[in-house]
Amino acid sequence: MSEKKLRHNWEKAVGRPGYRFKFCQSLPSKGLAEANPTAYQNGMREAAQVAKSLGIAFGSCYVCGMGLMHNMVCQNADGKHFVVGSECAKHLGDTRLTTDVEEAKRNREKAARRKRDAARREKARLEWMETQREENAKAGFGRITNGERMLIENRRREEEAKKKAKAARKANEWLIEVLWRKNGCGGFVESMLRELDRRPIRDLSPRQIEVLGDIYAKATGGRRGSKAYNAARDEFDAKADWQDDD
Repeated sequence: MSEKKLRHNWEKAVGRPGYRFKFCQSLPSKGLAEANPTAYQNGMREAAQVAKSLGIAFGSCYVCGMGLMHNMVCQNADGKHFVVGSECAKHLGDTRLTTDVEEAKRNREKAARRKRDAARREKARLEWMETQREENAKAGFGRITNGERMLIENRRREEEAKKKAKAARKANEWLIEVLWRKNGCGGFVESMLRELDRRPIRDLSPRQIEVLGDIYAKATGGRRGSKAYNAARDEFDAKADWQDDD
């Protein structure tokens, strides 16, 4: 068909030249209608609203009449909208229009690939989670994922740590009270107050316990080496449930 005849057919079908590509409107697939009827109906409803607002109809090319899933919405010189397929747009010979249509087609294909890739990843994720549930159920943890199992275990450890800290705090009250009198005397006392607020004395290093014993004995007994000091140190060792190996 000659270019003159082609242009005549276009003008007859869609109006005066000066065509501009606006956007691509894709209709939902029949596969979606079977897999998700609600999504299909919503997609068709949205497309119908767009078509109504522009005074056009989707589903077939205005030039050749071929059925369309992907509708290239264009505008003629008079500002009226019309719909063509990507192949018919190529035949017009308008480089700018063809370029716009091809770019829209590429963008649509990229979006479709991203959607397919996302669907594959989601399917693989769901399958992996189901595998985790089956394995955890066999291990006696119930039908939970590894993430859920980890969350439960972390919460259990946190509760155990809180109970341990509460018990340690209560058991260490006698020493904490003495150290509070010395608070501000140095970083060691401050750090020991933090440690004793969350764990038992026996969990500290031998050197830390030795220094704490000296602080306690001097605070409650007096001068190092005195009878009162030695008695206070013995009291500390008994309460701390720790003796120097030497």
